[in-house]
Amino acid sequence: QGKKVIVTGASKGIGREMAYHLAKMGAHVVVTARSKETLQKVVSHCLELGAASAHYIAGTMEDMTFAEQFVAQAGKLMGGLDMLILNHITNTSLNLFHDDIHHVRKSMEVNFLSYVVLTVAALPMLKQSNGSIVVVSSLA
Repeated sequence: QGKKVIVTGASKGIGREMAYHLAKMGAHVVVTARSKETLQKVVSHCLELGAASAHYIAGTMEDMTFAEQFVAQAGKLMGGLDMLILNHITNTSLNLFHDDIHHVRKSMEVNFLSYVVLTVAALPMLKQSNGSIVVVSSLA
C-alpha cells in the first residue's frame, strides 16, 4: 500500500491488469502507452479500484527523449518511485531478420534501448527507495 509504481504498456493486456492489481493494493500508479483515450479509462478504473493516485502520460517508446522525460514526470507526480515495471513492446514479426533494416532498428529501439533509457532515468529514484525493476517479456 502506498508504493509508487510506473507501468509501461498499460493500455491493454498484462500491463493493464498489473495496473489494476496495484490499484487494488492501494498503490500510486503512473501508466503509459500510446493511446491517450485508453489510458484515461485505465486511470479511471484504477481510481475506482482504490489506487492512492493514478495518472497517465501518453507517448511512444520509439522516442527516447519521451522515455527519459516520462520517468522524470512520473517521479514528480508521485514524489518518488518504488517500482518500475517495463512491459511495453512493439509488434515484432517472427521473421524479424527477413524484414528491412528499418523494422529491425525500430524493434531494437523499442524492445531494448527504451528499457535501458527508462532504467537509467529511474535508477536515482529507485536507489533512494531501495526499489525494484520488473521486466515483462511476452508477446501475449
